[in-house]
Amino acid sequence: MPKFKTFTTEQGFFELAVAASSRTAALRAWGMKHDLFAQGLARESKDKQAAAALAQPGAVLRRPLGSKGAFGTESVLPKVKNVPPNAKKKARAGDRDAREKAAKALKELDESHRRRLAALQEELRGVQTQIQEVSRTWKDRRKQFTSSRLKARR
Repeated sequence: MPKFKTFTTEQGFFELAVAASSRTAALRAWGMKHDLFAQGLARESKDKQAAAALAQPGAVLRRPLGSKGAFGTESVLPKVKNVPPNAKKKARAGDRDAREKAAKALKELDESHRRRLAALQEELRGVQTQIQEVSRTWKDRRKQFTSSRLKARR
């Protein structure tokens, strides 16, 4: 009959214990493919509560993380005391307010961008008009000077 050791690890809100013949067997029982022992996330346990796993080799037992109670096949998380019952609703309302505030800020940003872009486009049209006027004036004056020069040559 193989000699069993007790191994423990943490998963989610629970501490898991299993009695297995080797680390590989413990990892298989936990459904893990990575070596949790090499990562320091699992260990051989000397905890007397974890020793209860020796009565059911290969079965994964659990208890709430941080508790010192007994391991069992079924374990429920303890109730948290002094939590207001509407805390979750208030958090959601706060989230909704934050989303609305962010949406409003985004809308204001978009509107500001649109106004600034429109002003720049108007300014660009004005500059283009000035360019056309300068070019027209230059052409007219050049034409006058060219004809004056031609007259002076004759």
